[in-house]
Amino acid sequence: MPYITQKLAKDLSEAKALNRESRGYWESGTWDTSRHIRIAVEAQDIDSIHYELLYEEGQLRVELHFESKDANKDLYLIKRLYPLTKNNNRLAWKSWQSKPLHRCVLITDRDLHNKVNTVAAFREIMGIFDPLFKKIKSENGAITTIDLSKTENYEISKNGDNGPISLHSLNLGQILQMDIRIPSYQRDYCWEDAQIENLFKNLQEYSSQDYHLGTIILQQKDNVYYDVIDGQQRLITLSLLAKEFVENTVDIQLLSQKVRTKTSEEHIANCKWKVEQFLKHNIPCNFGQNLINNVKFSVLIIYDNRLDLAQTFFSNQNSKGVPLSDLDLLKAHHLRFIYHEAQEMHTAQEWDAMRSNQYRNATLEKLLFWHIYELRHWMRKQDFNANERNRVLHEFSAAEIVKDVPPFGEKFDFYEKIQGGAHFFNYVKLLCNSYEQFEKEAPVILLRKYLSYHWSHARYSEIIEAFLFAYYLKFRNQYLPEALYVISNIMGMHRFNNSQARTKSIREFASSSEIVMMIDQATSPTFFLAEGLSKIQNIDLNLNSDIVLDFYLNICDMAEELSKLFTINSISKIYDNRI
Repeated sequence: MPYITQKLAKDLSEAKALNRESRGYWESGTWDTSRHIRIAVEAQDIDSIHYELLYEEGQLRVELHFESKDANKDLYLIKRLYPLTKNNNRLAWKSWQSKPLHRCVLITDRDLHNKVNTVAAFREIMGIFDPLFKKIKSENGAITTIDLSKTENYEISKNGDNGPISLHSLNLGQILQMDIRIPSYQRDYCWEDAQIENLFKNLQEYSSQDYHLGTIILQQKDNVYYDVIDGQQRLITLSLLAKEFVENTVDIQLLSQKVRTKTSEEHIANCKWKVEQFLKHNIPCNFGQNLINNVKFSVLIIYDNRLDLAQTFFSNQNSKGVPLSDLDLLKAHHLRFIYHEAQEMHTAQEWDAMRSNQYRNATLEKLLFWHIYELRHWMRKQDFNANERNRVLHEFSAAEIVKDVPPFGEKFDFYEKIQGGAHFFNYVKLLCNSYEQFEKEAPVILLRKYLSYHWSHARYSEIIEAFLFAYYLKFRNQYLPEALYVISNIMGMHRFNNSQARTKSIREFASSSEIVMMIDQATSPTFFLAEGLSKIQNIDLNLNSDIVLDFYLNICDMAEELSKLFTINSISKIYDNRI
């Protein structure tokens, strides 16, 4: 029987010919089939990684075994050795205790029960792998690559000791030691194959020299961790690469966070798969070390808790990412007022779902950036600068309160003060739902049909629509055609007397017209319609300009179709008389 006898085990463990530490497991009482011989691999603990003679499946075999308690150490070496030996027909890589590729069997016809043949088999497998282990050692300076726990740490000052910001030059190893988190307002991780492959290609090309990957912006939170403002896509991708190519990276905080959306989950899974495919390339053994040491960033740390400050730095950097919009910053601002984690997660997911819906996102931007923003200013008789940075963020941020008196009495009127947290998200959701129904109303369709096709007319059309939406929020579709007729004629008074109307002057007229306050103060449509009709009884027409004449004719065509929807006889008569 080809068992390992006590004599063979003892002879091999004492064999001088191998010139390597040997250990025989042949104690008295050991089953013949459980005896084995271990031969050391240079610079490795013999109990962790070793060559071995063992009995299995009815025959003796000589193998290379990986049995380290540190799973990352084994994986690192396997990932380096496997690509270099997978095509050797004298070797067969197999699993061990359900761990893939943790043993490599020498294929031989020798009778390994014979001491001479067994020593020859050991020499053969050692002749294959010893040079490879030496190559890894010479390239890395050690058998294993960089241990993140031993990477030089970079001490970041707390509380912005030198001011509200600080700038640091850090390598990837130093950054991965930091407690970096993805805040809930950040967009999904969304890198595709081409972006991942391009980064990997560049990393290989510049592997032996410093490779600067731009700026990362972090915001220190509670003197403990850092939120990523800019650099999420690069950091996640590099973390996944480090996870595969660098030893002891199991504690990368960035990868331990719960994935918030299905989109991010799918893209991260794809990136992991791509990284696994890279292992099949002929990658230099020092790739992991270079990844940690040579990839460098300019890291901007913001200590101030204001997100608009973070956005200012973000916008001024030469970043490959997509800048955070006011909507992203508003989300972050108001989530800070929600203290229950499950509610915060649910609210963030609802917001992300709305933003990912192209139609609803367009609705959201039109509402908050224009219609509601304008109406809120006109209610206060204020003008605004449409090009002001973060104007929407400032308008819809939480209003100041007296700390002793909690806010109450919310009605979700478009002009009410914004309460921090859930109130804002419900406020936006209700407005969006109303606006989607509003857009389906026949008068709105007619307004866009006749006044939106020309860029000059469209400036009036947008403002007319904003006023009509304010009316709709209060009275729904009651007498909506008549309301549009009144509002469009009031705004027409400006166009009929200005052949070169500018956007600023149109907004100023809209504010001075007090239409929004007329709507707010009317307890019934009849009060608004009556007050509006009194304003348009005697309109002066100056139709000397072609553009003004065209506007007038379009207003008339729209009014003619609207008149078919009128249900108020007195307004129908006014329209008929004007014709």
